Amino acid sequence: MHDRIRDLESGLAAGTEEMAEADRDHAAAAKTVAAADTLAAQLRRKIEKVGPPTGFLAERRTAKLSDLWSALTHEEDEAKRARADVARAARRRAAGEKQAAEARRALPAARAAVEGIPPRQIVAESAASLQEQLDELGRKRKQIQDEVRSHCRVLGATVAKAVQSRKLLDEVDVVVIDEAGMVNLPSAWFAAGLARKRVVVAGDFRQMPAVTKGDGDRAASEEERAHAREWTARDAFHAAGLVDPSGRVRQDPRLVALDTQWLLSFRT
Repeated sequence: MHDRIRDLESGLAAGTEEMAEADRDHAAAAKTVAAADTLAAQLRRKIEKVGPPTGFLAERRTAKLSDLWSALTHEEDEAKRARADVARAARRRAAGEKQAAEARRALPAARAAVEGIPPRQIVAESAASLQEQLDELGRKRKQIQDEVRSHCRVLGATVAKAVQSRKLLDEVDVVVIDEAGMVNLPSAWFAAGLARKRVVVAGDFRQMPAVTKGDGDRAASEEERAHAREWTARDAFHAAGLVDPSGRVRQDPRLVALDTQWLLSFRT
């Protein structure tokens, strides 16, 4: 809020200064226009006074008329450039006036908004102090997380967290992938790679699969869609051959059905 006031005051000052500079440039350009128009009028009168280049002084008159026309062209060009400068200065003044007016209108409300609020320096110092406290608390939280992680025996995480985060544990003996029917094959491979000894894949191979795009993407080539079907559109059950393409279960010693099921309920 203090910065808003500072920006508005800066905008007011800049707009006011732009108006003053534009007025000075406008006056100088208008003066140039007037001077050029005056000289041009004088040159036109001289041209009329010289008259047509005839008689025994025709050659001298021709040379003089050429000089006068050249001078007249110069003054007319000068006046044209100066008029463009006058128009430019007028536009600059209008822009500066608009900027200053907008800042002037907004300043009262901005100043009223900071009534009762400490000065900017005090607010900035307080914010810096709070940020230092937050940083220190963040460091302490990280230490606690690392301490808990180094001593925990069972760690639960989503597959996405396990895939995208840094190493969750230094050593993992067993990885259990639950709801594996919803886990795409590359993610399952990655999670399995965290285990030193054993991987347990649990879930229902008939539930909704992982949400993927590549196998049905019309913009993809057939080769790309086939690659997606081979990897991201398959789960570990199908990749292991435990389920045939039609969805029927094949007898396999690696496949074990649970005879007891528990539903955990969490309240917040």
